[in-house]
Amino acid sequence: MSFLELLKTGEMPPKNGKKSPGTPYDNYMEEKKLALPSGDKNITVAKPQNFSDIQKLIDNLKSKQGVIVDLSVVRAELAQRMLDFLSGAVYALNGSIDRVENKMYVLGGSGVEIVNKIK
Repeated sequence: MSFLELLKTGEMPPKNGKKSPGTPYDNYMEEKKLALPSGDKNITVAKPQNFSDIQKLIDNLKSKQGVIVDLSVVRAELAQRMLDFLSGAVYALNGSIDRVENKMYVLGGSGVEIVNKIK
C-alpha cells in the first residue's frame, strides 16, 4: 500500500499482508455498502425579515433541504402571512411542517421526514 493510498483510506496495512477482519460494524458497512451522507443535505436556520427571504427558504425546500424558521423578529401579522406562504409551499412540495416553539418552525420538503420526539 502506497503512502497516498494510506492517506485516502486512513487504514494501516496489516503486518502479515492479510486484511484484518474488522469489527462487526465494519463488516456490516462493507456488506451493505451503505453510502455516507452527502454534503448536499443541509438545514438552513433563518430569521426572515421580508418575503424575498421566504422565497429563498422555499428554494431550499425545493432542493430537499430542511429549514428552521424563527419568525419572532417580525410583526405578528407579517409572521402569520409568512407562515401561510410557507405552509402553502410545504403542502405543494409534499413536505411537512412542525412547530418547535412560539414562532419557530421546522420545515422539510419532499423526502425530508420530521420526527417529533418532543411532547
